[in-house]
Amino acid sequence: MPFRIWKSVGLAAILLFATTSALASQRYLIRYKTNTLVKSTTFLKSFGLEQRQEIPQLNLVVAEALNTKGFLEVGLKQLRASPDVLYVEKSFKVHTFLKPNDPKYNSLDGLIRTNIETAWETTTGSSSIIVAVTDSGVALNHDDLKNRLWKNTREVPNNGKDDDSNGYVDDYEGWDFHSNDNDSTDALRHGTHVSGIIGAEGNNGVGIVGANWNVRIMPLKFLDDYGGGNIENAAAAIIYAADNGARIINASWGGGPESQTVKDAIVYANNKGTLFVAASGNDQNDNDATPTYPASSDIDGIISVAASQSNGQLAGFSNYGGTKVDIAAPGKDVYSTLLNNEYGVLSGTSMASPMVAGIAALILSVEPGLSVRDLKNAVLNSANYNSGYVNKLATSGDIDAVVAIRQLSQGFQVWPARMNIAKGASFTFTAYKANGAVTWSVDNAALASIDANGALTALENGEVKVTAKNAAGAIASTLKVTISDGTGSGGGGAPGCGKSSSQSSEGIPTAMVGLALPFALGAILRRRKK
Repeated sequence: MPFRIWKSVGLAAILLFATTSALASQRYLIRYKTNTLVKSTTFLKSFGLEQRQEIPQLNLVVAEALNTKGFLEVGLKQLRASPDVLYVEKSFKVHTFLKPNDPKYNSLDGLIRTNIETAWETTTGSSSIIVAVTDSGVALNHDDLKNRLWKNTREVPNNGKDDDSNGYVDDYEGWDFHSNDNDSTDALRHGTHVSGIIGAEGNNGVGIVGANWNVRIMPLKFLDDYGGGNIENAAAAIIYAADNGARIINASWGGGPESQTVKDAIVYANNKGTLFVAASGNDQNDNDATPTYPASSDIDGIISVAASQSNGQLAGFSNYGGTKVDIAAPGKDVYSTLLNNEYGVLSGTSMASPMVAGIAALILSVEPGLSVRDLKNAVLNSANYNSGYVNKLATSGDIDAVVAIRQLSQGFQVWPARMNIAKGASFTFTAYKANGAVTWSVDNAALASIDANGALTALENGEVKVTAKNAAGAIASTLKVTISDGTGSGGGGAPGCGKSSSQSSEGIPTAMVGLALPFALGAILRRRKK
């Protein structure tokens, strides 16, 4: 049994521990250099493998060893040596990031702490923006979620046909990649809680409200009812989200070593215009020293999120990292939707990540044309600086929804204005509303260089200022860019904060890619805290 769960007295204390599963130890992911899927079944049998699954977008198949011992002794080495094979990796499990919590009723303290109410005076979101929840599913009939669910309008529901020819029959309301069917219903409650944080329906007189009142939630289930899921199913869910129009993917899960397959799937999604928002983990771990995946993967289009318990103070369980973890969001005692039309408090970076995803979707509701890189930089630029996060987070700040929205109306800027980058790494800045060609420069060429696209390469430790000058001669600059060693809490290559390359190891290019809040609702939110 790959996972064990203990439930404490009270609302939902869940601890998840991963062990090696028999299934994962026998399943292998094989990516071909070219599209050789047609001959794949026969080819794999020659190495003692039986094909089980395909991810055609990556030219990748999942296969099971018929004789594990024999395959490990002979077949694996021969398969990796084949000129047709790009890589082979063993399947493993990832798991949700939940922590024990106090069952007190704290309602929406965390969300309100992001200054969300003032942001709602400008926008409460847009139904044209889709956020995919790759998780344990969603309570599809929850009163606060059922009207916010994404529908695949190319599919006729429950007719037993693959109407849109995407390989999934009757995927009208998402997909269950764990059971390989169209029932994305949650039985664990993790994905339901995450979904409510992102987009519980607002101003409907029921329950709570999410960060984004009007966003569409795409339920993609790949975790089982105990919180574990295979990496191949995670990758398939990520690809499905990107292929079906999700602009943001929330990933409140992780674990194990870095998976090249999951990494490739994220790059694929980035290239489709999809930002990947990931929980940093709950091990009180310095991710600069010991990375947690997929949040720590070296990909431009990832935001790694820590959990805070108050502004300037990380939750005791949260992972951190001066360059590997980007930003903090409320993650302790977060009140949201649960199964059976209920609500309750859960804690974890699992709860912080969807807070960021929901606010990122608010940004897109105002500026839907932002590329993946620019959307990420807009989120990072929204960090409200706090000295308590220095050497703990790349932005040294908590996400601030007001800053996230108001910056969109403030003209020519460099995003992000404050950043910690690892020595030897690179980071590409955004010149927002430059209105023409931009000339980039740094104030100390001994510490960093910057190219014509705003890609800074960190050369030596220290502090530099990045300046952008547009065609009209207007100037915008950063406040503070810190370059550090890349060891311990001060360094390492971060997702988006310390890139050694703009490509994955397979050479796949990474993409560059108004309603006022009614006073009555604000009063209701404040009353529910008591």
